[in-house]
Amino acid sequence: MPMENGDLQIQKAGPRAGRDTGSVLMVVLWGGLVLMTLAGAAVSLGGASLRVQNTVRDRVTAVYAAESGLSEALYRLKYRSSEQIPGRTHPGEDPSFNSVTGLLGDSAGYRVWVWDEPGNENLKHLVSEGTVGRSTRRVKITSSPEEGLPFPGALVESGGVIDPRIILPTGLASSGQLLIRDTDVTITPGTYLYDQIDSAGNGNLILTGRTTLYIAGDIKITGTGIINTTLQAENLIIFVPTDNTDVEIDLRGGGAFYGGIYAPSADIDVVGSQTVTGSLVGSSVNLSGGASVTYDSDLALVGYPPGTELDWIANPGSWE
Repeated sequence: MPMENGDLQIQKAGPRAGRDTGSVLMVVLWGGLVLMTLAGAAVSLGGASLRVQNTVRDRVTAVYAAESGLSEALYRLKYRSSEQIPGRTHPGEDPSFNSVTGLLGDSAGYRVWVWDEPGNENLKHLVSEGTVGRSTRRVKITSSPEEGLPFPGALVESGGVIDPRIILPTGLASSGQLLIRDTDVTITPGTYLYDQIDSAGNGNLILTGRTTLYIAGDIKITGTGIINTTLQAENLIIFVPTDNTDVEIDLRGGGAFYGGIYAPSADIDVVGSQTVTGSLVGSSVNLSGGASVTYDSDLALVGYPPGTELDWIANPGSWE
């Protein structure tokens, strides 16, 4: 029928409209799937990022834990030296000590190894392992006393300055006065405390190995006096407590003394043909009548005795 004026002819879409609707639906579904995939990836990446952050945090914190172990070791060396931190090497041995349980939290702590450089009491190796969760970090240093060496030279005059202070070891009983007249006295290697030493006449004090003597009073040696059969100065070390300011030390005669005497508050007199191989540390040191002192460099390897409060510091360039 012909179209009249004013009539609007409407053509039905037919099958094509259904096909277009289906295509749109597929695009929407695919778009949703892509969005879901991207969202899942974002969540996965977020979780991985969080795990990485936690791992980095634990590793950094483990380093701090290890450094805390080093700090405790240096504290123990100064204030608890008389307790003798067990010398344990790393790797290969159990730690010298561990952190107190729970000190750094439930999953954190440290283990520390401390040992001497072979033959050198003034150089210590410190290794600390800090652990946080599954992360473990290790730091290493070598340490020496800030105060230096007890025997840095042949003749050392302190002028009465007492630093550091030598304290008698706790639990070391006094053997009284060591008096030597016409009979030799032999001492086996070890550590001893005497109120004083007085040697006169033909008798001698004979030492056969490494010996440390703490003397609370005067030291008076005439004649041959003290015979160190090893002829090595580091095998005879004499410490005079530094809070005793009235001590007199006299070495007289023709003897040959091998050893070190550390008495920064005492006056030391070496008289006659007496020879000394080692080191003398006193408030003042006086030589007369041909007496001589020759420094033995091996005494540079001898450290301060246990109980001495020393500031142990990290040696420059030793941090690993």
